[in-house]
Amino acid sequence: MRRLAIILVALLAAPSLAGELSIGAGAIGLDDDAEAAGLAVDVRAEPFRRFGPTELRLGVGAEFDTDADFWIGAGLVVIRPLADAWRVEVSLMPGLYAQGDGLDLGSVVEFRSLIGVSRRIAPDTWLGVSISHKSNAGIDDTNPGEEAVLLHLSRRF
Repeated sequence: MRRLAIILVALLAAPSLAGELSIGAGAIGLDDDAEAAGLAVDVRAEPFRRFGPTELRLGVGAEFDTDADFWIGAGLVVIRPLADAWRVEVSLMPGLYAQGDGLDLGSVVEFRSLIGVSRRIAPDTWLGVSISHKSNAGIDDTNPGEEAVLLHLSRRF
């Protein structure tokens, strides 16, 4: 629990070093009997590359739920603006998973893929929804995967 607290403090302090902070809440484990409420924190760096309006960023993320399951990872984030203050986000982050009382995902190493859409509600602030999937990509014979749907509030710094 102490390590979890240290990681969360580091993630919450990271906006001073990063470009954007996103906090999400919703349901994790949608396709099994182990559905739980979940919270996610993602920190995205300033873009390191642009292709027209599309931004490539590095990011770190953490998710935990009411079953005491915890995932933390880092990877690539792609953000593409759409018309009328909308944007789409796609990310892939390899990470580490600690099982609590929830679903056995089969491995400590789990990959999170995510797609989300959000709308600017104020300067530098977006409200959106995302769907994500965690899987060990066949590293272990047990690989049920786990989906999540989260409502996000994101703020650029």
